[in-house]
Amino acid sequence: MYIMDTLLSYPNVSVYYFQNMYDFITDLDNYSDYTHYTHKMNDYMMECFADGTCQLTRENYQEAMEEMLLRMSEYDFESYLQED
Repeated sequence: MYIMDTLLSYPNVSVYYFQNMYDFITDLDNYSDYTHYTHKMNDYMMECFADGTCQLTRENYQEAMEEMLLRMSEYDFESYLQED
């Protein structure tokens, strides 16, 4: 959170956050490879950059980060392990 707080203290920095779009990020069909989204998500991100949707601010970033940490701590990773 230190980095986020520091970045957001600069007036010329904008931070956008898409990792809380759980239905999208957990659907592997939305990825073109292990690190890149499909064109649909890229188009959505560009729209957000233009209109400010999904932008984090000093007022809302802590809640977004805490929500993600909670979601990760409660996630059932064990269900993805393959048993031989």
